Amino acid sequence: MNTLNSLSQSRVVTPLGEMIIWASPKHLVGAWFIDQPNLNPQALHSPVASQHGIHQDASDWLKSYFANSNPNPADLPLQLEQASEFQRITWQALRELSSGQRVSYAELALQIERPQSTRAVASAVAKNPLIIFIPCHRVIGSDGTLRGYSAGLNRKQHLLELESKV
Repeated sequence: MNTLNSLSQSRVVTPLGEMIIWASPKHLVGAWFIDQPNLNPQALHSPVASQHGIHQDASDWLKSYFANSNPNPADLPLQLEQASEFQRITWQALRELSSGQRVSYAELALQIERPQSTRAVASAVAKNPLIIFIPCHRVIGSDGTLRGYSAGLNRKQHLLELESKV
């Protein structure tokens, strides 16, 4: 199992702020905006190790995403070894959403065939370690309103507006 010390780090500037990217030699492991409250504090203070090619791939993917090029989410190999099975199922369902598609927590629970697990789905969405790459910003309230987003509702709104232009 990887620890942050065995991974390499890079920083990517996006239109919504600077992000920290963590990767193993073959997988993207974490991606957070530097001001996210759920960012592992070790990530901010760890030295940047030699970077793996996945860092360039992630940076290129983000540039394409913000340029409205609608990159394929399957283009990047993700590593989710510290996630529970329920989290992995939830996050995979998020990865299968089309760009611009919005889904409620209850609808997502139905998609993963756990209709009574809306709160558990919300918890899994909130713990997403790969912001944007696993598009948790596409999850909204059942009434159509924006609900919590670890990177801030202003970023969530921006991402949804960006995707509606694709």
